[in-house]
Amino acid sequence: MASRSFAALAFVVLSSVLSACRGDGQPAATAARTACDRVISLCQGNDGDRRACEQGFADMRPNVDPENAARAARCVAEARTCGEASGCMAGAAARAGASFLRDFTNGLTR
Repeated sequence: MASRSFAALAFVVLSSVLSACRGDGQPAATAARTACDRVISLCQGNDGDRRACEQGFADMRPNVDPENAARAARCVAEARTCGEASGCMAGAAARAGASFLRDFTNGLTR
């Protein structure tokens, strides 16, 4: 149960960090679906968790760092436990947040 809560938290963190960066671009839907299927399987998630995960990937814009989305998908695909998969998602959220903050700071200092 605790691992499922942590996975849900990772989905929420990823979605909330990236929601400020919404745009038209989406990473490949197949890669996102595969990564989310893996997280849901490892963490025994439900349909709501799946939707939150897929929305998190959909919210990633190409200018936010598409490599980050690919890295997260690859990490999740290789994960062997719910904790690892959740760590992959949380890492993607942290990297996206750091990138957004760096860009925001650059805008402030111009």
